[in-house]
Amino acid sequence: MKTVTICGSMKFQKEMQKIAFDLEAGHNMSVLQCVYNIDNADISEIQREALSKAHYRKIEISDAVYVVDIGGYIGKSVSEEIQFAKMRGKEIILHSEYILLSKEPAEHQMNLYSEPFEMIKSGRKTIELRLWDEKRQKIRIGDIIVFTNIAGGEKLQAAVVNLHRFSSFEELYRSLPLLKCGYTEDNIGMANALDMEKYYSTDKQKKYGVVGIELSSPKQIKD
Repeated sequence: MKTVTICGSMKFQKEMQKIAFDLEAGHNMSVLQCVYNIDNADISEIQREALSKAHYRKIEISDAVYVVDIGGYIGKSVSEEIQFAKMRGKEIILHSEYILLSKEPAEHQMNLYSEPFEMIKSGRKTIELRLWDEKRQKIRIGDIIVFTNIAGGEKLQAAVVNLHRFSSFEELYRSLPLLKCGYTEDNIGMANALDMEKYYSTDKQKKYGVVGIELSSPKQIKD
């Protein structure tokens, strides 16, 4: 069993906790995680230095560092951690590469009306908004989604490059770039999280949470 230290930006803390679970449950790894300040408490400089020292010690006793580079993002601190690990002969595992090589991607089916379908097809829409219900909870980064235009049956596919999870569409709308979520310059001024209640009730949002599924460039599927 390989021991790894997870390195990544704290903006990915939810994703890193899930990745740690997946690595231990399904990839024969023992994970030394970051310390997550989930309550957003104030941290003194002394505490910050202690956490940094502990994190670098984890790297020293690990076989490898597992770099969570979602969307290709590697910040300054993580770059320094990678360099520290390299100097000590540690294996560097990039999440973006490992997750695609370690498993066969699952395929998921989604139906769309013509307008959102065409926006994904053209690359104008790169984030699909859905309820994080039992069906969507099966989706993993690296999986493939096949979209079908319910008007004419046309199909296209795209890989999942990130999963942005939130407690509600109100929170999602405050956090994600809405021009990538299906809005245009013409209607962005009227964008409102209440728009999603025609599809998913407030009660369902409270029960399951919601997700923005970030997609790679789509490919058309020919019969």
